[in-house]
Amino acid sequence: MPYPPTPTLDKILALREQSRIVWEFLDWLGEQGIHLGQYPTRSDFMLPIFEGHDALLHRFFGIDAEAEEAEQRAVLEYVRSAP
Repeated sequence: MPYPPTPTLDKILALREQSRIVWEFLDWLGEQGIHLGQYPTRSDFMLPIFEGHDALLHRFFGIDAEAEEAEQRAVLEYVRSAP
C-alpha cells in the first residue's frame, strides 16, 4: 500500500509558524477582554463568534476540516497496515 496523498496536511504543516502566531494573537485578544463578533445580515447589533481557535484558523487559511480528517484517517490506516 503506497503512502496516501496528504495535500491538506502538507498545507497545515507549511502554515505551522503562521498558525502559531495567529493562535497566540487570538489568545492575547481573549486575555485583554477583546472578543470577536460579527453583524448578522441587516442588523445593528453585533453577535459574538463562538468558534474556537481551530475553526477560525481553518477559515482564515482556507483549510477543509473534512479533508484534514480524511487524510489523517488514511495515514493512520497506512501506518496500521505496515508490516
